[in-house]
This record gives sequence, structure tokens and C-alpha cells, in this order.
Amino acid sequence: SKYRVLSNPETCAKNISKSEMFYLLSVDVGRLSCQTVCSVFKVFPGARGFEYRLVNLYVLGRTPETKHFERQALDLKKIIEAFCPREVVIDGNGLGIGFLDFMVRPTVDPDTGMTYPPIGCINDDDYLQTQPKDAAKLIYVMKANATLNSAIHSNCYTQIFSGHVHFLIKEQEAKMKLMSSKKGQKMDTAQRIALLMPHEMTSRLFDEMANLRLKQGSGVTITLEQISGRELKDKFSSFEYGLWRGKELEEEYNNKKRRRTGSKRKLIFYSGG
Repeated sequence: SKYRVLSNPETCAKNISKSEMFYLLSVDVGRLSCQTVCSVFKVFPGARGFEYRLVNLYVLGRTPETKHFERQALDLKKIIEAFCPREVVIDGNGLGIGFLDFMVRPTVDPDTGMTYPPIGCINDDDYLQTQPKDAAKLIYVMKANATLNSAIHSNCYTQIFSGHVHFLIKEQEAKMKLMSSKKGQKMDTAQRIALLMPHEMTSRLFDEMANLRLKQGSGVTITLEQISGRELKDKFSSFEYGLWRGKELEEEYNNKKRRRTGSKRKLIFYSGG
């Protein structure tokens, strides 16, 4: 909770050209009793490793009209357009395949008639062969098994407790700050709800994390189980998938950095004596 220090959620890309900073989206796919959740990370490469700011959380398919994967894919493409992310991590197990099928084809907005282009995959052999050749390759398909899940859980714990992840402040604190400003006082109820929603979603993420515990007898792998079955864990899955992909990107970044440094030969000359 001490890392809930961010006051302002983000709904579009900001200052994206001023540094090596980039956005990373991660999506856990759900339907019916589960939710499709998109986590928005603002990632800062640095000497201490990658630093992450969770600047927004979106729940897709909240209503019966928007539950269909075609509509969820449309909503995700709008988020992608807003943030221009380096990559979009999507859970490719089970229901995720049905969701991906709509991501790799054009999607028409029924309200505006605007067509959003296909978004392609970068690491899935099946989609690389079947998706449109001109599709922007942004989607990293996450297909986790028990071993990989254990590593994902471990990385999530490490990143949080090393202080590499910052979160939005609590909605009560955000509301107090909002209502103390003239801008906030002039807002109508709908505008305030929309502005405070990312803070509330962050609190729901914390609730999901608090509802998880280590499963007994899981051996050398880390297995998490829910304490209460009434609490979902879609936000947590979305969140930890993003941190895992961030770890992989950090390793690629460091390898490139080492190669660049190693390519510069240092010559030492000695004078004769």
C-alpha cells in the first residue's frame, strides 16, 4: 500500500517521445462470470531496472451489449490507439483464442461506422501464418502453464516488494483532492465517476491480491489459490502478466546495452622505457 503514490490516472499517451519510456498493455480474457481486464503500464527503463507505473485499469464487457468478444476487441483497439503501446500482452489460453480471432481482423464501430484495423501477433506461429500481412504486430500471446505461472507469481512478488511498481492513490484520497479544486467542483457526477474509476479499480486489484494465498503442498512451484471464491482474480492476472512481459523486455534491453558497450574496444598504449 505504501506504493500507492500516483495522483493522476492516464487515458492516453503522455510525454512518449521525451525518453526511453513506453507503454505496455496486458490483458486477461474473461467472459460470463469472469472479466476481461486491461492493465496500462507506463514503463521507465533505468539503472535500477525497469520502473512501472500502473496508470489505469480497464474492465471490458461490463454490460450484456458489450460482452461479445467482437465488441471487447473494439474497445481494446480504442485503448491501443490512445496509448500507442510497445506491446499488448494477451492471455492466449482457453477463451483468449476466441478474443484474439477478433483482434487480428478489422473491427467496425457500430456507433460511428469507423473501421479499426487488425492488430497482429508477434510470437504465435499460427497467427503469424493466418493474420493479415499488413497487420501491426503488437500482440504478445501469453500461454502460461504451471511452471511459467510459478515464475510469473515469483516475479510479481519481487517487483512489488523491491519498490519497482507504483500504483494510483486510493479513491477516497483522490476524491478529496478532486473536490478541493475548482475544476473538480465544476464537474458533474458522471465526470467525477469516470475520473475516479481507475483509483477504484486499483483498490479492487488490491482486494484480489489480498484474497490470494500460497497453496499448500505445491512443491517447488508457486501456486496461488483464492481464499474466497466470490472474489475474482482477473485484475491480478492481467497485472502480473504485464510485469512478466516487462521482465522479458528488460532482459532484452540489458542484453542490447551490453552488446553496445562490449563492441567498444579499449586500447591501452605503453611507452617504451
